[in-house]
Amino acid sequence: MNGYIIALALILGFPLIAYILQKKGILQRYNMELYGPFIMWKTKKGREFIDRSARKRERFWERYADFSLGVIFFFMVFSTLLLIWVAMLASRIPASKAPSPQMMLGIPGINPIIPLWYGILGLAVAIIFHEFSHGILSRVAKVTIKSLGLLFFIVPVGAFVEPDDEEVNRLPRRKRMRMYAVGPSANIFLAIIFAFLFIGAASQIQPIHDGIVVYGVYPDSPASDVLTPGEEIISINGTEISSPEELLDFPFPPANKSVSVMVFDGHEAKNISITSGLIIVDVTEGYAAANSGIKEGMMISSLNGSLIHNYSEFLRALSHIKPGQTVSISLYERNENGVYVHSQINHITFTTEDKYSYYAKYLPSLNREEYRGKAIMGVSVREFGLYPVDPEYIPRTLAHPFWGVHNMDDFVSSSLRYLSLPVTGIMGIADKTSGLYTYGALNFLGPSGFWVLANTLYWIFWLNLMVGITNALPAIPLDGGFIFRDAVSWIIEKIRRIEKEKADRIAGSISTATAFFILFLILWQIIAPRLATI
Repeated sequence: MNGYIIALALILGFPLIAYILQKKGILQRYNMELYGPFIMWKTKKGREFIDRSARKRERFWERYADFSLGVIFFFMVFSTLLLIWVAMLASRIPASKAPSPQMMLGIPGINPIIPLWYGILGLAVAIIFHEFSHGILSRVAKVTIKSLGLLFFIVPVGAFVEPDDEEVNRLPRRKRMRMYAVGPSANIFLAIIFAFLFIGAASQIQPIHDGIVVYGVYPDSPASDVLTPGEEIISINGTEISSPEELLDFPFPPANKSVSVMVFDGHEAKNISITSGLIIVDVTEGYAAANSGIKEGMMISSLNGSLIHNYSEFLRALSHIKPGQTVSISLYERNENGVYVHSQINHITFTTEDKYSYYAKYLPSLNREEYRGKAIMGVSVREFGLYPVDPEYIPRTLAHPFWGVHNMDDFVSSSLRYLSLPVTGIMGIADKTSGLYTYGALNFLGPSGFWVLANTLYWIFWLNLMVGITNALPAIPLDGGFIFRDAVSWIIEKIRRIEKEKADRIAGSISTATAFFILFLILWQIIAPRLATI
C-alpha cells in the first residue's frame, strides 16, 4: 500500500479513535483528555522531584536563567535575521529544489530527512529537558505546578509542565521571562554537549584503503549501472587510485569504451566493467549547450576535433574557444536499451556571454578575473556520471566542522553546513560507507554499533538545537514570543512612561504582528520558488 495512504489513514484515524475513547469515558479513566487532535496524559507524579531540584540550587537556577535570557535574545535576533536572509534568496531557488512543506516540519516520519526512531529519541530528549527546565524555574518563581504529562499523536510527540496560568501572569516580567528562557536554552546547551560527543566519536573514524568513495551516481549513467553509493574505487585498469583529483588526468580510453574497475564494498574487493566517458550531469538554461539541444545524460566524445579522454582535456579544448565561435562537438546519448549511440547534435555556437559573466551570475564567490573572454558551454560533467569524494572527506567533515575556517563568514558558513549534513546526504552516506572504515577506540562496537551510537549522538544534537532555536523565535506561542512581548512591554513602559497595563496591550499587538511576520518568512520559503513557475 502507498506510504502516503498509510500516513493519511493514521493521521485521520487517530483523532477519530481518540474522540470515540473520550466519549466512552476510557481516556478519563487513565487521566487522559483530548487536546485538539492530541491526547494529553496528565499526572502529578514528578512534582516532588522538581520541587527538590528547585529548592536545592535556587541561587544557581536564577543565575542560569539570567544567562539563558542573554542566550535566547542572541538566538532570537540571529534566527530572525537568518529567516529574512533565506526569504530574500527564496525567489532565486528553482521550484524543483524548493523545500517541501514536510521539510519545514521537524517531525520524525513526516520530515523525510529525519530518521523515524532516531528522530523520536532526539525529540523526546529535547522535549523532556525543555519542559523540565520550565518546571524548575516555575518553582523557583514560586508558581504552582498543576500537573505534568505527555502529548500523544500516534506516538509521544511532546511533554509539558502545566503551571498555574494566573500565577504566571502575576509574576514580575523578569521572573516570567526567566521561566520562558530556560526551556530553549536547555536545548541549546544540551545540543552543544552532544555535538562535542559526536565530534569525539567521529574523530575515531579511519579509512581502511586509499581510493575514492562513491558519494553519488547520476541516474541512468554508466556509474548508476554498476556502482552503489558507499562503495570505494581502488583501481582503474590496474592503476591504483588514491584521490578524486587523479580522475581529472587519468588516461581513460576514448569515450564509450569499457574500463576495468576494482571496487571495495566494505566486505570484499571485486572487479567490474564500466563504460568510460564524461557524462553531462547538468545543463544551464540560456547557454550554448541548452540552446543547441544538448541534454543531461549525454556523453562527450570530442570537442572541436579533439578527442576527450578526461576532464582536463575537456577544459583544455574549451579554453581554446572564444565566445560566439561555432565549434564541432561529438556526443553519445543513451537509447532505451541503455546503450550509448551517436547523437545527431554535431555543431554548437557559443554564446557571447563569457565564463566571467556566468560565474558572476551563478557562482560569484568563485569568479576569477582570468575567466573574462573564456567560452562557457553551461554544462557540468562527471566521469562515468560519478560523484566521488576522498575517503578522508567523510571523517573530516564529521569530526572537524570548522576545518579551514579563517573568519566569521567562514564560521557561519561552516556552522550552517554542519546543520545541513542530513540535507546534503553526508549522514546517510556515512552509514552506507560504514565498512570502509575502522573506528579506533570504538572499534569494539563494530561498524553497525558505531553508527547506531553516532546517529544517536548526532540526532539528539540536531533536534535539540532545532527545538531551541525555533523556540527562541519572537513568535507567540513559542517561548521567544512571550519573552519578546514582555521585553517590548518593558521598553514601551520606560520610554513612554505609561502604566503597565497599557504597555502590555501595545506590546501584545506588536508581538502578534511579529508572529505573523515570522510565519510569513517561513511560508515564503515554500511559496516564492514556485511563484516563478506560475
